[in-house]
Amino acid sequence: MPRIGSCAEAAAIAGGNDGVRLVGTYVEAPLTWAVSAGAASRHTSVASLQYGAIGISRIGSGSHVMAVVMAEQAGWLPPAAGAAAEAPSSSSNSRSSSSSSDDNAGDAAVSRLPGVPLAFVTLNDFRGLRDGVNSGRADAFLWETFTTKVRLSRPRLPGNALAAADRPPHGPLSPPVLPTRTQPYHDSKELRRIGEIRAPWAAFMVAARADLLDMDAKAVQRLLAAVNVATARFSAGTATGASQAYVAKTFGQQPADVEAWFRTVRYPADAHVVSRPMLQTCLDSLRRARLVPDAVDIASLVDARVAIVTDLDISAA
Repeated sequence: MPRIGSCAEAAAIAGGNDGVRLVGTYVEAPLTWAVSAGAASRHTSVASLQYGAIGISRIGSGSHVMAVVMAEQAGWLPPAAGAAAEAPSSSSNSRSSSSSSDDNAGDAAVSRLPGVPLAFVTLNDFRGLRDGVNSGRADAFLWETFTTKVRLSRPRLPGNALAAADRPPHGPLSPPVLPTRTQPYHDSKELRRIGEIRAPWAAFMVAARADLLDMDAKAVQRLLAAVNVATARFSAGTATGASQAYVAKTFGQQPADVEAWFRTVRYPADAHVVSRPMLQTCLDSLRRARLVPDAVDIASLVDARVAIVTDLDISAA
């Protein structure tokens, strides 16, 4: 079956796996990632994170790739990829002895990239990242801004009902168990928001297995056509407030946060479209993170039987 993932994830999979191809774009607007530090952290802005330890969920994840993008946008990377990083100095941007370091990262795996003045501490999931910045195992981490802002919990259910709560909804407006909103991480001072980074590519791409495409490419085309209908209907619902109400109820968000989220979301007019410039930007960042080879042919990532490749950078539209 086709799957939806970020541009970075989809390109990484397609770049290293001949069994997967990109077939379209689900959300063409980029994600905004919050940069969060611990509640008692000395860090108050992104600028002080140079030479710091950044928590990531895993190598190759969005939290990993976006940390490299953060370093690039901050001007910390050398002009040529792969150049040696400047050694940490005693300047104000260097980590103090009270900040996290490779030595106090505990059992977490610590990795580095040539030319990137950051250490990456693998902390597995959001809870590990949250606890990591508060315990000093990492200086900060990056996570999508709205899922960082609010903490969601699900009611306890007896027996097998717990498994049902984790299953996807059977219909577009009827999830089996609704989450309960609790106090936001940032507003509760559990985490300190010190900045945000906007990804330079579309939020979500669509990829499909090559064997499925060989067997029935038209079925994938029909799926994307159905996505067009669904996203158009969802977007139209904002005029009446129905879509905002659905998001607020389903994900436990406050109305103001829902309105802010809708201002950042943009669906393509046609989900079959894949932007060549946007994909190239993504590949450049993946190369910086050493996740794809230096030479990747964009045409080899996309299935032309389904996708419509355009030279318009849709993520910047």
